Amino acid sequence: VELGSERLLPAIVAGYEAMLSIGRALDGARLIYRGVWPTLATATLGAVAAVGNVLALDATRLANALGLALQRVTLARRSALVQPAYRPFVLGTAAIDGWDCAHAAMAGLKPADAALDNYLHAIEAIAGPVTFAEAIVADGDGTFLIDQVDSKIWPTSRQALASIAAFRTLLPLDFDLVESIRVAVPADYLHMVDQPDLPDSRIASMIGVQYALALTASGSSALFDVCRTALPSDASVAGWMGKVRVESDADLTRRFPAVWGSAVEVRLRSGESVAAETLVPDGAASRPLDWDALDEKYRTLTSASRLDDADRFEALGAGCRALVRSSSGRCESLLALTAGSGEPRRNAMPVTSI
Repeated sequence: VELGSERLLPAIVAGYEAMLSIGRALDGARLIYRGVWPTLATATLGAVAAVGNVLALDATRLANALGLALQRVTLARRSALVQPAYRPFVLGTAAIDGWDCAHAAMAGLKPADAALDNYLHAIEAIAGPVTFAEAIVADGDGTFLIDQVDSKIWPTSRQALASIAAFRTLLPLDFDLVESIRVAVPADYLHMVDQPDLPDSRIASMIGVQYALALTASGSSALFDVCRTALPSDASVAGWMGKVRVESDADLTRRFPAVWGSAVEVRLRSGESVAAETLVPDGAASRPLDWDALDEKYRTLTSASRLDDADRFEALGAGCRALVRSSSGRCESLLALTAGSGEPRRNAMPVTSI
């Protein structure tokens, strides 16, 4: 299928809308802390919506495709998801399943009865009782959910993002002058981000607040390294981690999940303190990055990750800007650029447990 932006971009939006509406119906912002990764639980459905849009499936065939996808959803256990490279692997297979389901429905295949019930039962087998808010999927609220999607400037969990952003506004800090660092987060994900020990994997290094703040305070470029084949664990990092305490905050808990905020207070040995709060970090849907900020993000991440993407940078930027300017531009060259890279570090990323 030849894809111009008038076909590719609506397909991407359809995929986002499917995943986000079903994720909201499942209360995915909280479901994740009960052992189910909402992104994976909805990925096949998002792929179906995107591919079905490109194939111009009618309502009946698209419904059949979604029903087939409900039967193909994989729910990985947390112990599997912490493996390096496992997440992109299972998301890739989910996307393939969605492609297959859309084409199967186009050929006339229909799902088995009670596909949604079976899907919910599979989730409940891991997470316990789940209430599915069908009205969110059926009716929506008249707005595009993709407009509510946040982005991140550095690789981290969404849960730790606001804490890092708030802490960065307090830098620089002298290690010898700092007594303690208090970080407040919503109670919902306190136990997820409160990780006082050094991480043992790339994924773990992007979850805990203590390690992220230690990288930030020590000025380590690893904060921006998307590959992280090596995790800094020197005395400076360990020392900063030991100063950090993470606790829940009632007001932040009340605002969640509408707001994923954090407050950071640094107490000095002198008895003074400095504090900062971030409720909406840069890159959030209500604070989107402009082209200059996106360029800077790309340069920073690829440099810190030691990925030689200089030859592609200008072409990628020009291709993205062209899609904004024109509704009839061709997308094949841009897609080809996003698929290729100059690879030495990416190829070196581990694919088995550390």
